Amino acid sequence: MRKASLQERAVIFSALFIFFLSTISATSIGGSASGGSYQLSTAYAARDARAALNSADAKYKAGLYKDAALAYKETLAINPGSTKAMIGLVRSYQKLGYSYLAIEEYKRLCAAAVALDAEIDFEMGKAYESLGREKEALVAYKRAADSKPECAPAHLAIGRIYMKNAKAIDAQREFEAAASKMPNDPQGALLLGYACLANGEEQKAIEGFSRAKRLDPNLIAAYHALGGIYLGLSRYDKAISEYKESLNVHTQDAKAHYMLGYIYAKENKIDGAIDEFKSALSIQPSYPLCYDALGYALSEKGLYEEAIAAHKEALKYDPALASAYENLGYIYFQKGRPSEAASFYNKAIGRYEEYLRLHPQAGDRQEIEERLKFLLEDALNREKV
Repeated sequence: MRKASLQERAVIFSALFIFFLSTISATSIGGSASGGSYQLSTAYAARDARAALNSADAKYKAGLYKDAALAYKETLAINPGSTKAMIGLVRSYQKLGYSYLAIEEYKRLCAAAVALDAEIDFEMGKAYESLGREKEALVAYKRAADSKPECAPAHLAIGRIYMKNAKAIDAQREFEAAASKMPNDPQGALLLGYACLANGEEQKAIEGFSRAKRLDPNLIAAYHALGGIYLGLSRYDKAISEYKESLNVHTQDAKAHYMLGYIYAKENKIDGAIDEFKSALSIQPSYPLCYDALGYALSEKGLYEEAIAAHKEALKYDPALASAYENLGYIYFQKGRPSEAASFYNKAIGRYEEYLRLHPQAGDRQEIEERLKFLLEDALNREKV
């Protein structure tokens, strides 16, 4: 144990002196000396609590979180009202990944109306979120942002929850607040771009994604986000440029090859599309969308057997991929095998209907509904024939 400080010695000596005086007084009037004993024991308890807290803090700083948690609990056994020990225990539990225990201590602090710093509220937001308790996470993150408005991570966390719950306007406000506090954060710029895009502000989204890319040239999501926007705007040259730039940074970016193939197919550059799809599959062999796209490109060249093999490979990795059933239906119809074509078309219809049922808010809902309408009308026409 460390040597007592001068202040601690003064406390102890004062307690001893009071004890001495009370003993004399008690002897002279025939009373009890219990008051002095109580003060002395209190002084010893205060000293022990401080020592335990200092030990716990040292263990926490050294990364010994389990030992720190035990030391904080020892402090609380001596002094149950030590808010510093409660806060230390919360932090230790969180570092250990004991979210449930951290939350229980945090609730005790909140119930006691203890003024917490933003870091604790933020950490508890993360604990709640890790357990899927988003409502409580949001409350904790908001406490952090309210107590420390410049806490950019809290605004980012609030914005992410809003985005997950389709509250893009609220999310954009939070991401903008974070960006004003932390303008050089690439992840923050990226998230702001996504929110702007969800709100239909495409130019602002482009600015956000471009800033994210400048701040972190290795941030692959920024290249893909920009490529996706340009693709949606039919600015294929710009989209191609972004995906190629991504490949310059990440040579193993299978999705960039896939997206390049997709664009080439839209431009009817089928040979280029096939090459890109094959490049993607050489990097990521279990890529169902890419097998399906390769099958489509091969069927455009009349290579039906190769196309069938590619579509069936897609279904091996994703049996619910409706477009693969639809494409197989098309190929068998072209090969003059209507009954097999009808079977695959019916499977496609079932998968599309199931997808819409399971994902009522899907971003591609309109596109899927159009495909489904086409297939149903086509099925009716085939029955008439």
